[in-house]
This record gives sequence, C-alpha cells and structure tokens, in this order.
Amino acid sequence: MTTPRAARPLSPSPGRHWELLERLYLIYQRENPDMPYTMEDFLRETHELGFASD
Repeated sequence: MTTPRAARPLSPSPGRHWELLERLYLIYQRENPDMPYTMEDFLRETHELGFASD
C-alpha cells in the first residue's frame, strides 16, 4: 500500500505567474458572483442566510 502524497502548492514556471493570475481572474469573471454593494446589504444578507453570529 502506498502512502498518499501531500498536496503541493501550485508553482508556475518562472515568468508565467501573470498568465496564471490572468487565468484565475477570467475564471472568477465567468462565475460572475453577485456581491452586495453596501455593508448594510452584506449584513442583511448574512443575517437572512443564517450566518450572523448574534
């Protein structure tokens, strides 16, 4: 039986870090998350979803 290896952090080739960042950004943009515009909206939505600690 082999022992599973620990996950290794992604280490892009030298000089290719911008390519990685751009790809991650494009993936993020494709997901298009709906973010609240104000802190009040955020707090209200957090409370409505049951994540509030009070």
